Amino acid sequence: FLSCRVVDYGGLKLKDNQSLLLLVSIINNSSEVGKLSIDADEKRSKEWLEMPCAEGMLSIKLTLWQDLLKGINSVFHGQVRVDVDENWKSGPAKWFYLRAKTNEEGDSGEEGGDIGEVTLRTTYQIDHILRMQVYKPLLDLLFSAGDVQPLTASLVAVIEALPKVELGPVSRSLVELMAQSDRIRPVLSSLYVNSILKCQDENTLFRGQSLSGKMLFEILTTFGKMYLITTLKPVVDKIYKERKNCEVDPARVVVGASLEKNRNNLLVYFQMLFERVTTSSSDCPHLIKQLLYDLRNVVGTHSVRPGVQRLAVSSFVIMRFFAAAILNPKAFEIRKDQPDLRVSRTLLLLSKLLQRLSNCSVSEGPLSSKEIWLNGVFETVTSEQHKLLMATFLDNISLVGDRTEPPRCTVFKFGNLQQVDRSRLAWKKVLHYKKRYVQLTDSNLIWQKDVQCAPKGTILLSDIKSVTVDNKNIITIACETSQVQFEAPGGVEANDWLNAIERQRNRAAHETAEEPGEHFFVDAERHVDKIHNLLYKYRDTMIEWRDQLQSNAELDEKTAPELLKASYVAEGERQMHKESLIATLCSTIDVTDAIQLAHEEYEKENKGQIKMEEAPAECS
Repeated sequence: FLSCRVVDYGGLKLKDNQSLLLLVSIINNSSEVGKLSIDADEKRSKEWLEMPCAEGMLSIKLTLWQDLLKGINSVFHGQVRVDVDENWKSGPAKWFYLRAKTNEEGDSGEEGGDIGEVTLRTTYQIDHILRMQVYKPLLDLLFSAGDVQPLTASLVAVIEALPKVELGPVSRSLVELMAQSDRIRPVLSSLYVNSILKCQDENTLFRGQSLSGKMLFEILTTFGKMYLITTLKPVVDKIYKERKNCEVDPARVVVGASLEKNRNNLLVYFQMLFERVTTSSSDCPHLIKQLLYDLRNVVGTHSVRPGVQRLAVSSFVIMRFFAAAILNPKAFEIRKDQPDLRVSRTLLLLSKLLQRLSNCSVSEGPLSSKEIWLNGVFETVTSEQHKLLMATFLDNISLVGDRTEPPRCTVFKFGNLQQVDRSRLAWKKVLHYKKRYVQLTDSNLIWQKDVQCAPKGTILLSDIKSVTVDNKNIITIACETSQVQFEAPGGVEANDWLNAIERQRNRAAHETAEEPGEHFFVDAERHVDKIHNLLYKYRDTMIEWRDQLQSNAELDEKTAPELLKASYVAEGERQMHKESLIATLCSTIDVTDAIQLAHEEYEKENKGQIKMEEAPAECS
């Protein structure tokens, strides 16, 4: 695997709110194109990009763009070729100077000197992903986490307690493995219990970093993406278009502007958002409603305060979902462009108002405010009617119980593509391409003229035989008797669609399999392997914890981890927690060692084959 990220850049001519994208492609393998977003404020990429690659010498092409959409906003900042071999395992970041466009042989396609420079940290590593039966024991441990008694001693509780673990990647892998199985609800419920037991102040319940919070957020943004966009986009688009002044801070109001008019503008926008959110419960995906119902039940069994259940629901749905999306519409794919300063300020104020109303609807007492100039607006938007409607909305999306609802499709990906019609005559080439709004749901691929029109075509995912992408960014979807082609704006978008369709095809196959648990969606093994790598990294830590518990020695109150002290566990359950935790640690260590042994045996066999192939033939 090739892992890389950007840690700095310089010498680029950028405008305000300009987003940068680094395209990483492996030369001689143009179908593999990675995309790395670069934060303009921090001048680095926040995440690592991982790409599969062959062993040995590796040549990669790095291309820096402002935007990937075709049009006048796209700006090419330069590219560079980098050669990486096995000796470059890791180390300090290196500066690479961007050049004009070149072909794969390195010849410049146009004249020009240096364009800019970028610092790239590259790590070359080889990951071997084994068959699912090797990972099955670990997967069983993860899936049974909701059945362990007490729940505080499960494997997911151990993962959450490991020191300095990045919970984001772990939660992403767990959600990908469990989201569409019947195990996601008990596993998440066990993590809810852990978070509640560890929380010292109910007013801050689920506000901190926890594995349960990360997993539920992943589900919200994955299965609730279309719900979020259809709810907020009409109002956000209106705010972008009108750019009305909504500043209500007297210290920020420009000379000549009317504070009262600004206040009215802000309240009008807020009322639009408020109505869109509070009337959207019927559009919320059923899976999300079920998980929020479980959340309310778990909170209700551990708290006697009536408002705490709504507080927990609002912590996710309002604070981390709707309010966060209003604040940053591009990150949540509501908009493709960053807001300007005025629009950004309006969105910030609207996000604050929505959070304030949510807090008031679940709080038993008055709330304090550090921004005195907002108090008048707060009083208007937190009226009894507003609070009642917000509380009703929180109830509607979290009291579904186990009752069935009318089936609704979940949209996993959507966007505009060009449909390619090869049946047209050559001289009518302009008619070959038709703009289509394409949606990938849990069971279908649907395309229509635009989002408001009836579908022009539909393909069942189960009918698709193959999906391919060529070097012209044409996505070909072949069925038994027909095929359809779409052109994407670029190679990255084309590969994103390819991966999304293949992933959902495999998910659908997993759901309809006769033997559940034996068929998994694409890359399931990779997600389990990521969790294995994490556990193997902390193998010594788990062994140390196991030995401390088995020795029955007195634990140091200052240095012992909270998982071992179990001070948040009821005193009558601490002995059972200890015994169950020892069993979990022993099983996890054994399973992790078995998977690691399988990795080592594979590497030995693979190296032996390579040596046999390289050995010169003997002459007789």
